[in-house]
Amino acid sequence: MPLSREQVDALKKAKLILEEARIFDIPSISVNPELQQLQHIFNLHIDPLSHSFSPLLNYYPPPARLFTEEEWQHSKNKTTRQSYASALIEHPIGAIVEYPESGSQPKYSVAHHFHINPKNFIHPKENIQYSLGDVHGSHENVTCYLLRDIHTKEPVSCKQLKTRCRSVKQCSFISTQPHTAGASRQPFDATKEVFLKTLAFFCALQENGCLFNLESDLSSNDYEEDSDQYSRACTSKYSTCDGQLIFIRDSNNHSKIQCEKYGKGYRAHLVLRNLNEFNIGYLEALLCNNKREIQQYEEAASRDGYGPLAPCNFLAAVRDQKELCPIWHRNADGILARGILKVTSECPVRFEFYEPYDLQSCPYILLVSHHPHSHADPNPSRTPGTILQIWKNLLNQLNWKLADATPRRIILDSFFMSSLRQVLGWTGITDPALGDLHPSLANADHAARLIDNLRYLHYPHGTGFEGAKHVYNEHKLLPQDEVYVRCIETHEIQGEGTFQLVVCMFRAMSILLSKTKRPSIDTSFKRLHNWQEFEVEAWFPELLFVLLPSLISNTAIVVARAFTTSQSALAHKILFRCIFNIVEEDTGSKVKFRHIHGEGFDSVMADGHRGQALGLGLYCEEICRGMTGYCAIEHTKALHTLSPYDHLARLYRLCFTHFTRKIGNLKGHVTLPIRAAMMSLYSAEPLPDFEGTLQLIRSGGKKAADWLKDKEAASGFALAGIYQPLSKIPLEIWKASPLTSNGNEQAHRNINRDGIKLTMLAGIMRGMQFDSRCMASLNILCKYGINMRDQQATHFRRAARAIQRSSK
Repeated sequence: MPLSREQVDALKKAKLILEEARIFDIPSISVNPELQQLQHIFNLHIDPLSHSFSPLLNYYPPPARLFTEEEWQHSKNKTTRQSYASALIEHPIGAIVEYPESGSQPKYSVAHHFHINPKNFIHPKENIQYSLGDVHGSHENVTCYLLRDIHTKEPVSCKQLKTRCRSVKQCSFISTQPHTAGASRQPFDATKEVFLKTLAFFCALQENGCLFNLESDLSSNDYEEDSDQYSRACTSKYSTCDGQLIFIRDSNNHSKIQCEKYGKGYRAHLVLRNLNEFNIGYLEALLCNNKREIQQYEEAASRDGYGPLAPCNFLAAVRDQKELCPIWHRNADGILARGILKVTSECPVRFEFYEPYDLQSCPYILLVSHHPHSHADPNPSRTPGTILQIWKNLLNQLNWKLADATPRRIILDSFFMSSLRQVLGWTGITDPALGDLHPSLANADHAARLIDNLRYLHYPHGTGFEGAKHVYNEHKLLPQDEVYVRCIETHEIQGEGTFQLVVCMFRAMSILLSKTKRPSIDTSFKRLHNWQEFEVEAWFPELLFVLLPSLISNTAIVVARAFTTSQSALAHKILFRCIFNIVEEDTGSKVKFRHIHGEGFDSVMADGHRGQALGLGLYCEEICRGMTGYCAIEHTKALHTLSPYDHLARLYRLCFTHFTRKIGNLKGHVTLPIRAAMMSLYSAEPLPDFEGTLQLIRSGGKKAADWLKDKEAASGFALAGIYQPLSKIPLEIWKASPLTSNGNEQAHRNINRDGIKLTMLAGIMRGMQFDSRCMASLNILCKYGINMRDQQATHFRRAARAIQRSSK
């Protein structure tokens, strides 16, 4: 049931109060779905563009009504003091008229009378598809007699705008070749398709040529092997090869195209062997410049209405950025070229717009269109202003999701599609497409540009690093428990260049990180474009047992998330320092390590990345530099004397899954007994003949020797991370540590489902939502004992799953 005017006014006042209190600001609404829903309810009942517009979207203007002779006599068709209209069309409020009817003959004019909404005014000019321009003869304070005050019925004073239709751009080959008598005959579809593909392929060859680059060291590559795909030797856009492309038939009558410089020692030049989809006769004639055969093929095509000799009917609106016709034609010199799009004739249509100064007293706008158009209507490639406002309203409801919105992502967003269905009055079982709102939005590139324009208004600092800085400053204003973006820094690392990092974690995550005993760390490369995502994850069986003794579940939680631009050791040292400083700020206590402080981290599980490991060791060395006391594991070792690798030997473990995967990659290069010897090194128990095992691996060939050399490098930290007798980690702590970093891999997989290849801003916002859900689930688990799944993640359950997987 529609709301009364008084009810709508009350909603407007309530919305204004909430907006002044900044309730609907992006930082607040992005973490509170209830506020987002409340904003949607306000927009739905207050903004008329949020209601169903199906009658207006499908509006078809009625034909113009000619003024009667009596109306002429009484000057009922008088527009201004000296001008008159020949016909009139009344358009209802909200009507979208893209092609306003104009005069059917010279000196014939049509007046379009638009009823508009003064509070939500969109000028009818913004809905017109014709390209308008060359404004001239505009005047202020013009009395328009077809626009009258709704109270006094007197003519109103208006602002007059005079403009004209700028015609359309047409191909320069529009009249080079007239249609022949046989042009009406329809060609066989397959014949036409093969001809056009062959012509397009030749034109592409002519435009690109052989893209071999002399600066690229590709001469050792051999492209002789047959392939069912095109063999592009080099994709460099800067070609330095001036060789001609030649057509060759071998003794088996098999055709190929190659650069004339292709040969032994020059295998990087272009060679194409799969030509089965083309008209070989026409292609050979084109490459060999056989003018007689070319003419026969193209004249035959022209008789059927296609090909480079056929006249072109392509046209585009003047506002379009297109400069060249997409169709290839043969010019007067016999050369294939794309036609130039240009305005070939002036359109006589003139438009006059009359806009009252007081739209409240006269909620109408008049458009008078003079003379007939000299061209066909352009395609509806422009999104009308009324549709554009609906489009913006729909996108604004996405809130923070606008940061990484694309045409594909928004049609997969259930909230957006629900709103679109409501706007369109859609009742079908399938969802509408963007083109159902307006045909111009079926062009994904055009829709993406409109999204980008709106995104810039919401995020003027961009969606990259600068945009993240803006969010960081906004989060500083939030309550401490809601702050997510905690650190944004840029560092200059000598010998490496600029390093940037963004650390994101709630205070609740800091508390969890301070309580964990055996964290695991890992880096993902998929989620953000040109950034790496670093995660710290932890299991909390002992924490949950303290909070809820009846609970026997093991829960893995991401306790720190960061985005970085470097994988070096110094970059990781800065990263660890930043994360642990945040924990200290949130909890009031430093992050501790058992071998340093006697409590805290027992071990750290990682995938063996050297920069990551050394960065952790460098951080431990840094915090021990001014400390007195001795190692809690080796009481004779002073803490300030421990090197980064000494610290790693006391806490670092290498993931078993990564270890076995890399050995599996050696299959085919290393024999089975050697691989078995490699696998035996991952052990918590001493090997009977450790040195003999190492010697066996060294004798297993270059790949095996290199593998062992990598494990022994950097003071053997990797070997100590897999073989407990070489490690300083006590045996019980070693066995209590996770065996793999699979929890991190699963965490990456979970959040990657929310999107990959995101912008920095989108990665932050989606990460915030994801981590907020995880904290809420953990809170419910601790408070009520409700798991996220029916099956609890017990040690038995995890062991059973591991056994089942190993049997596959």
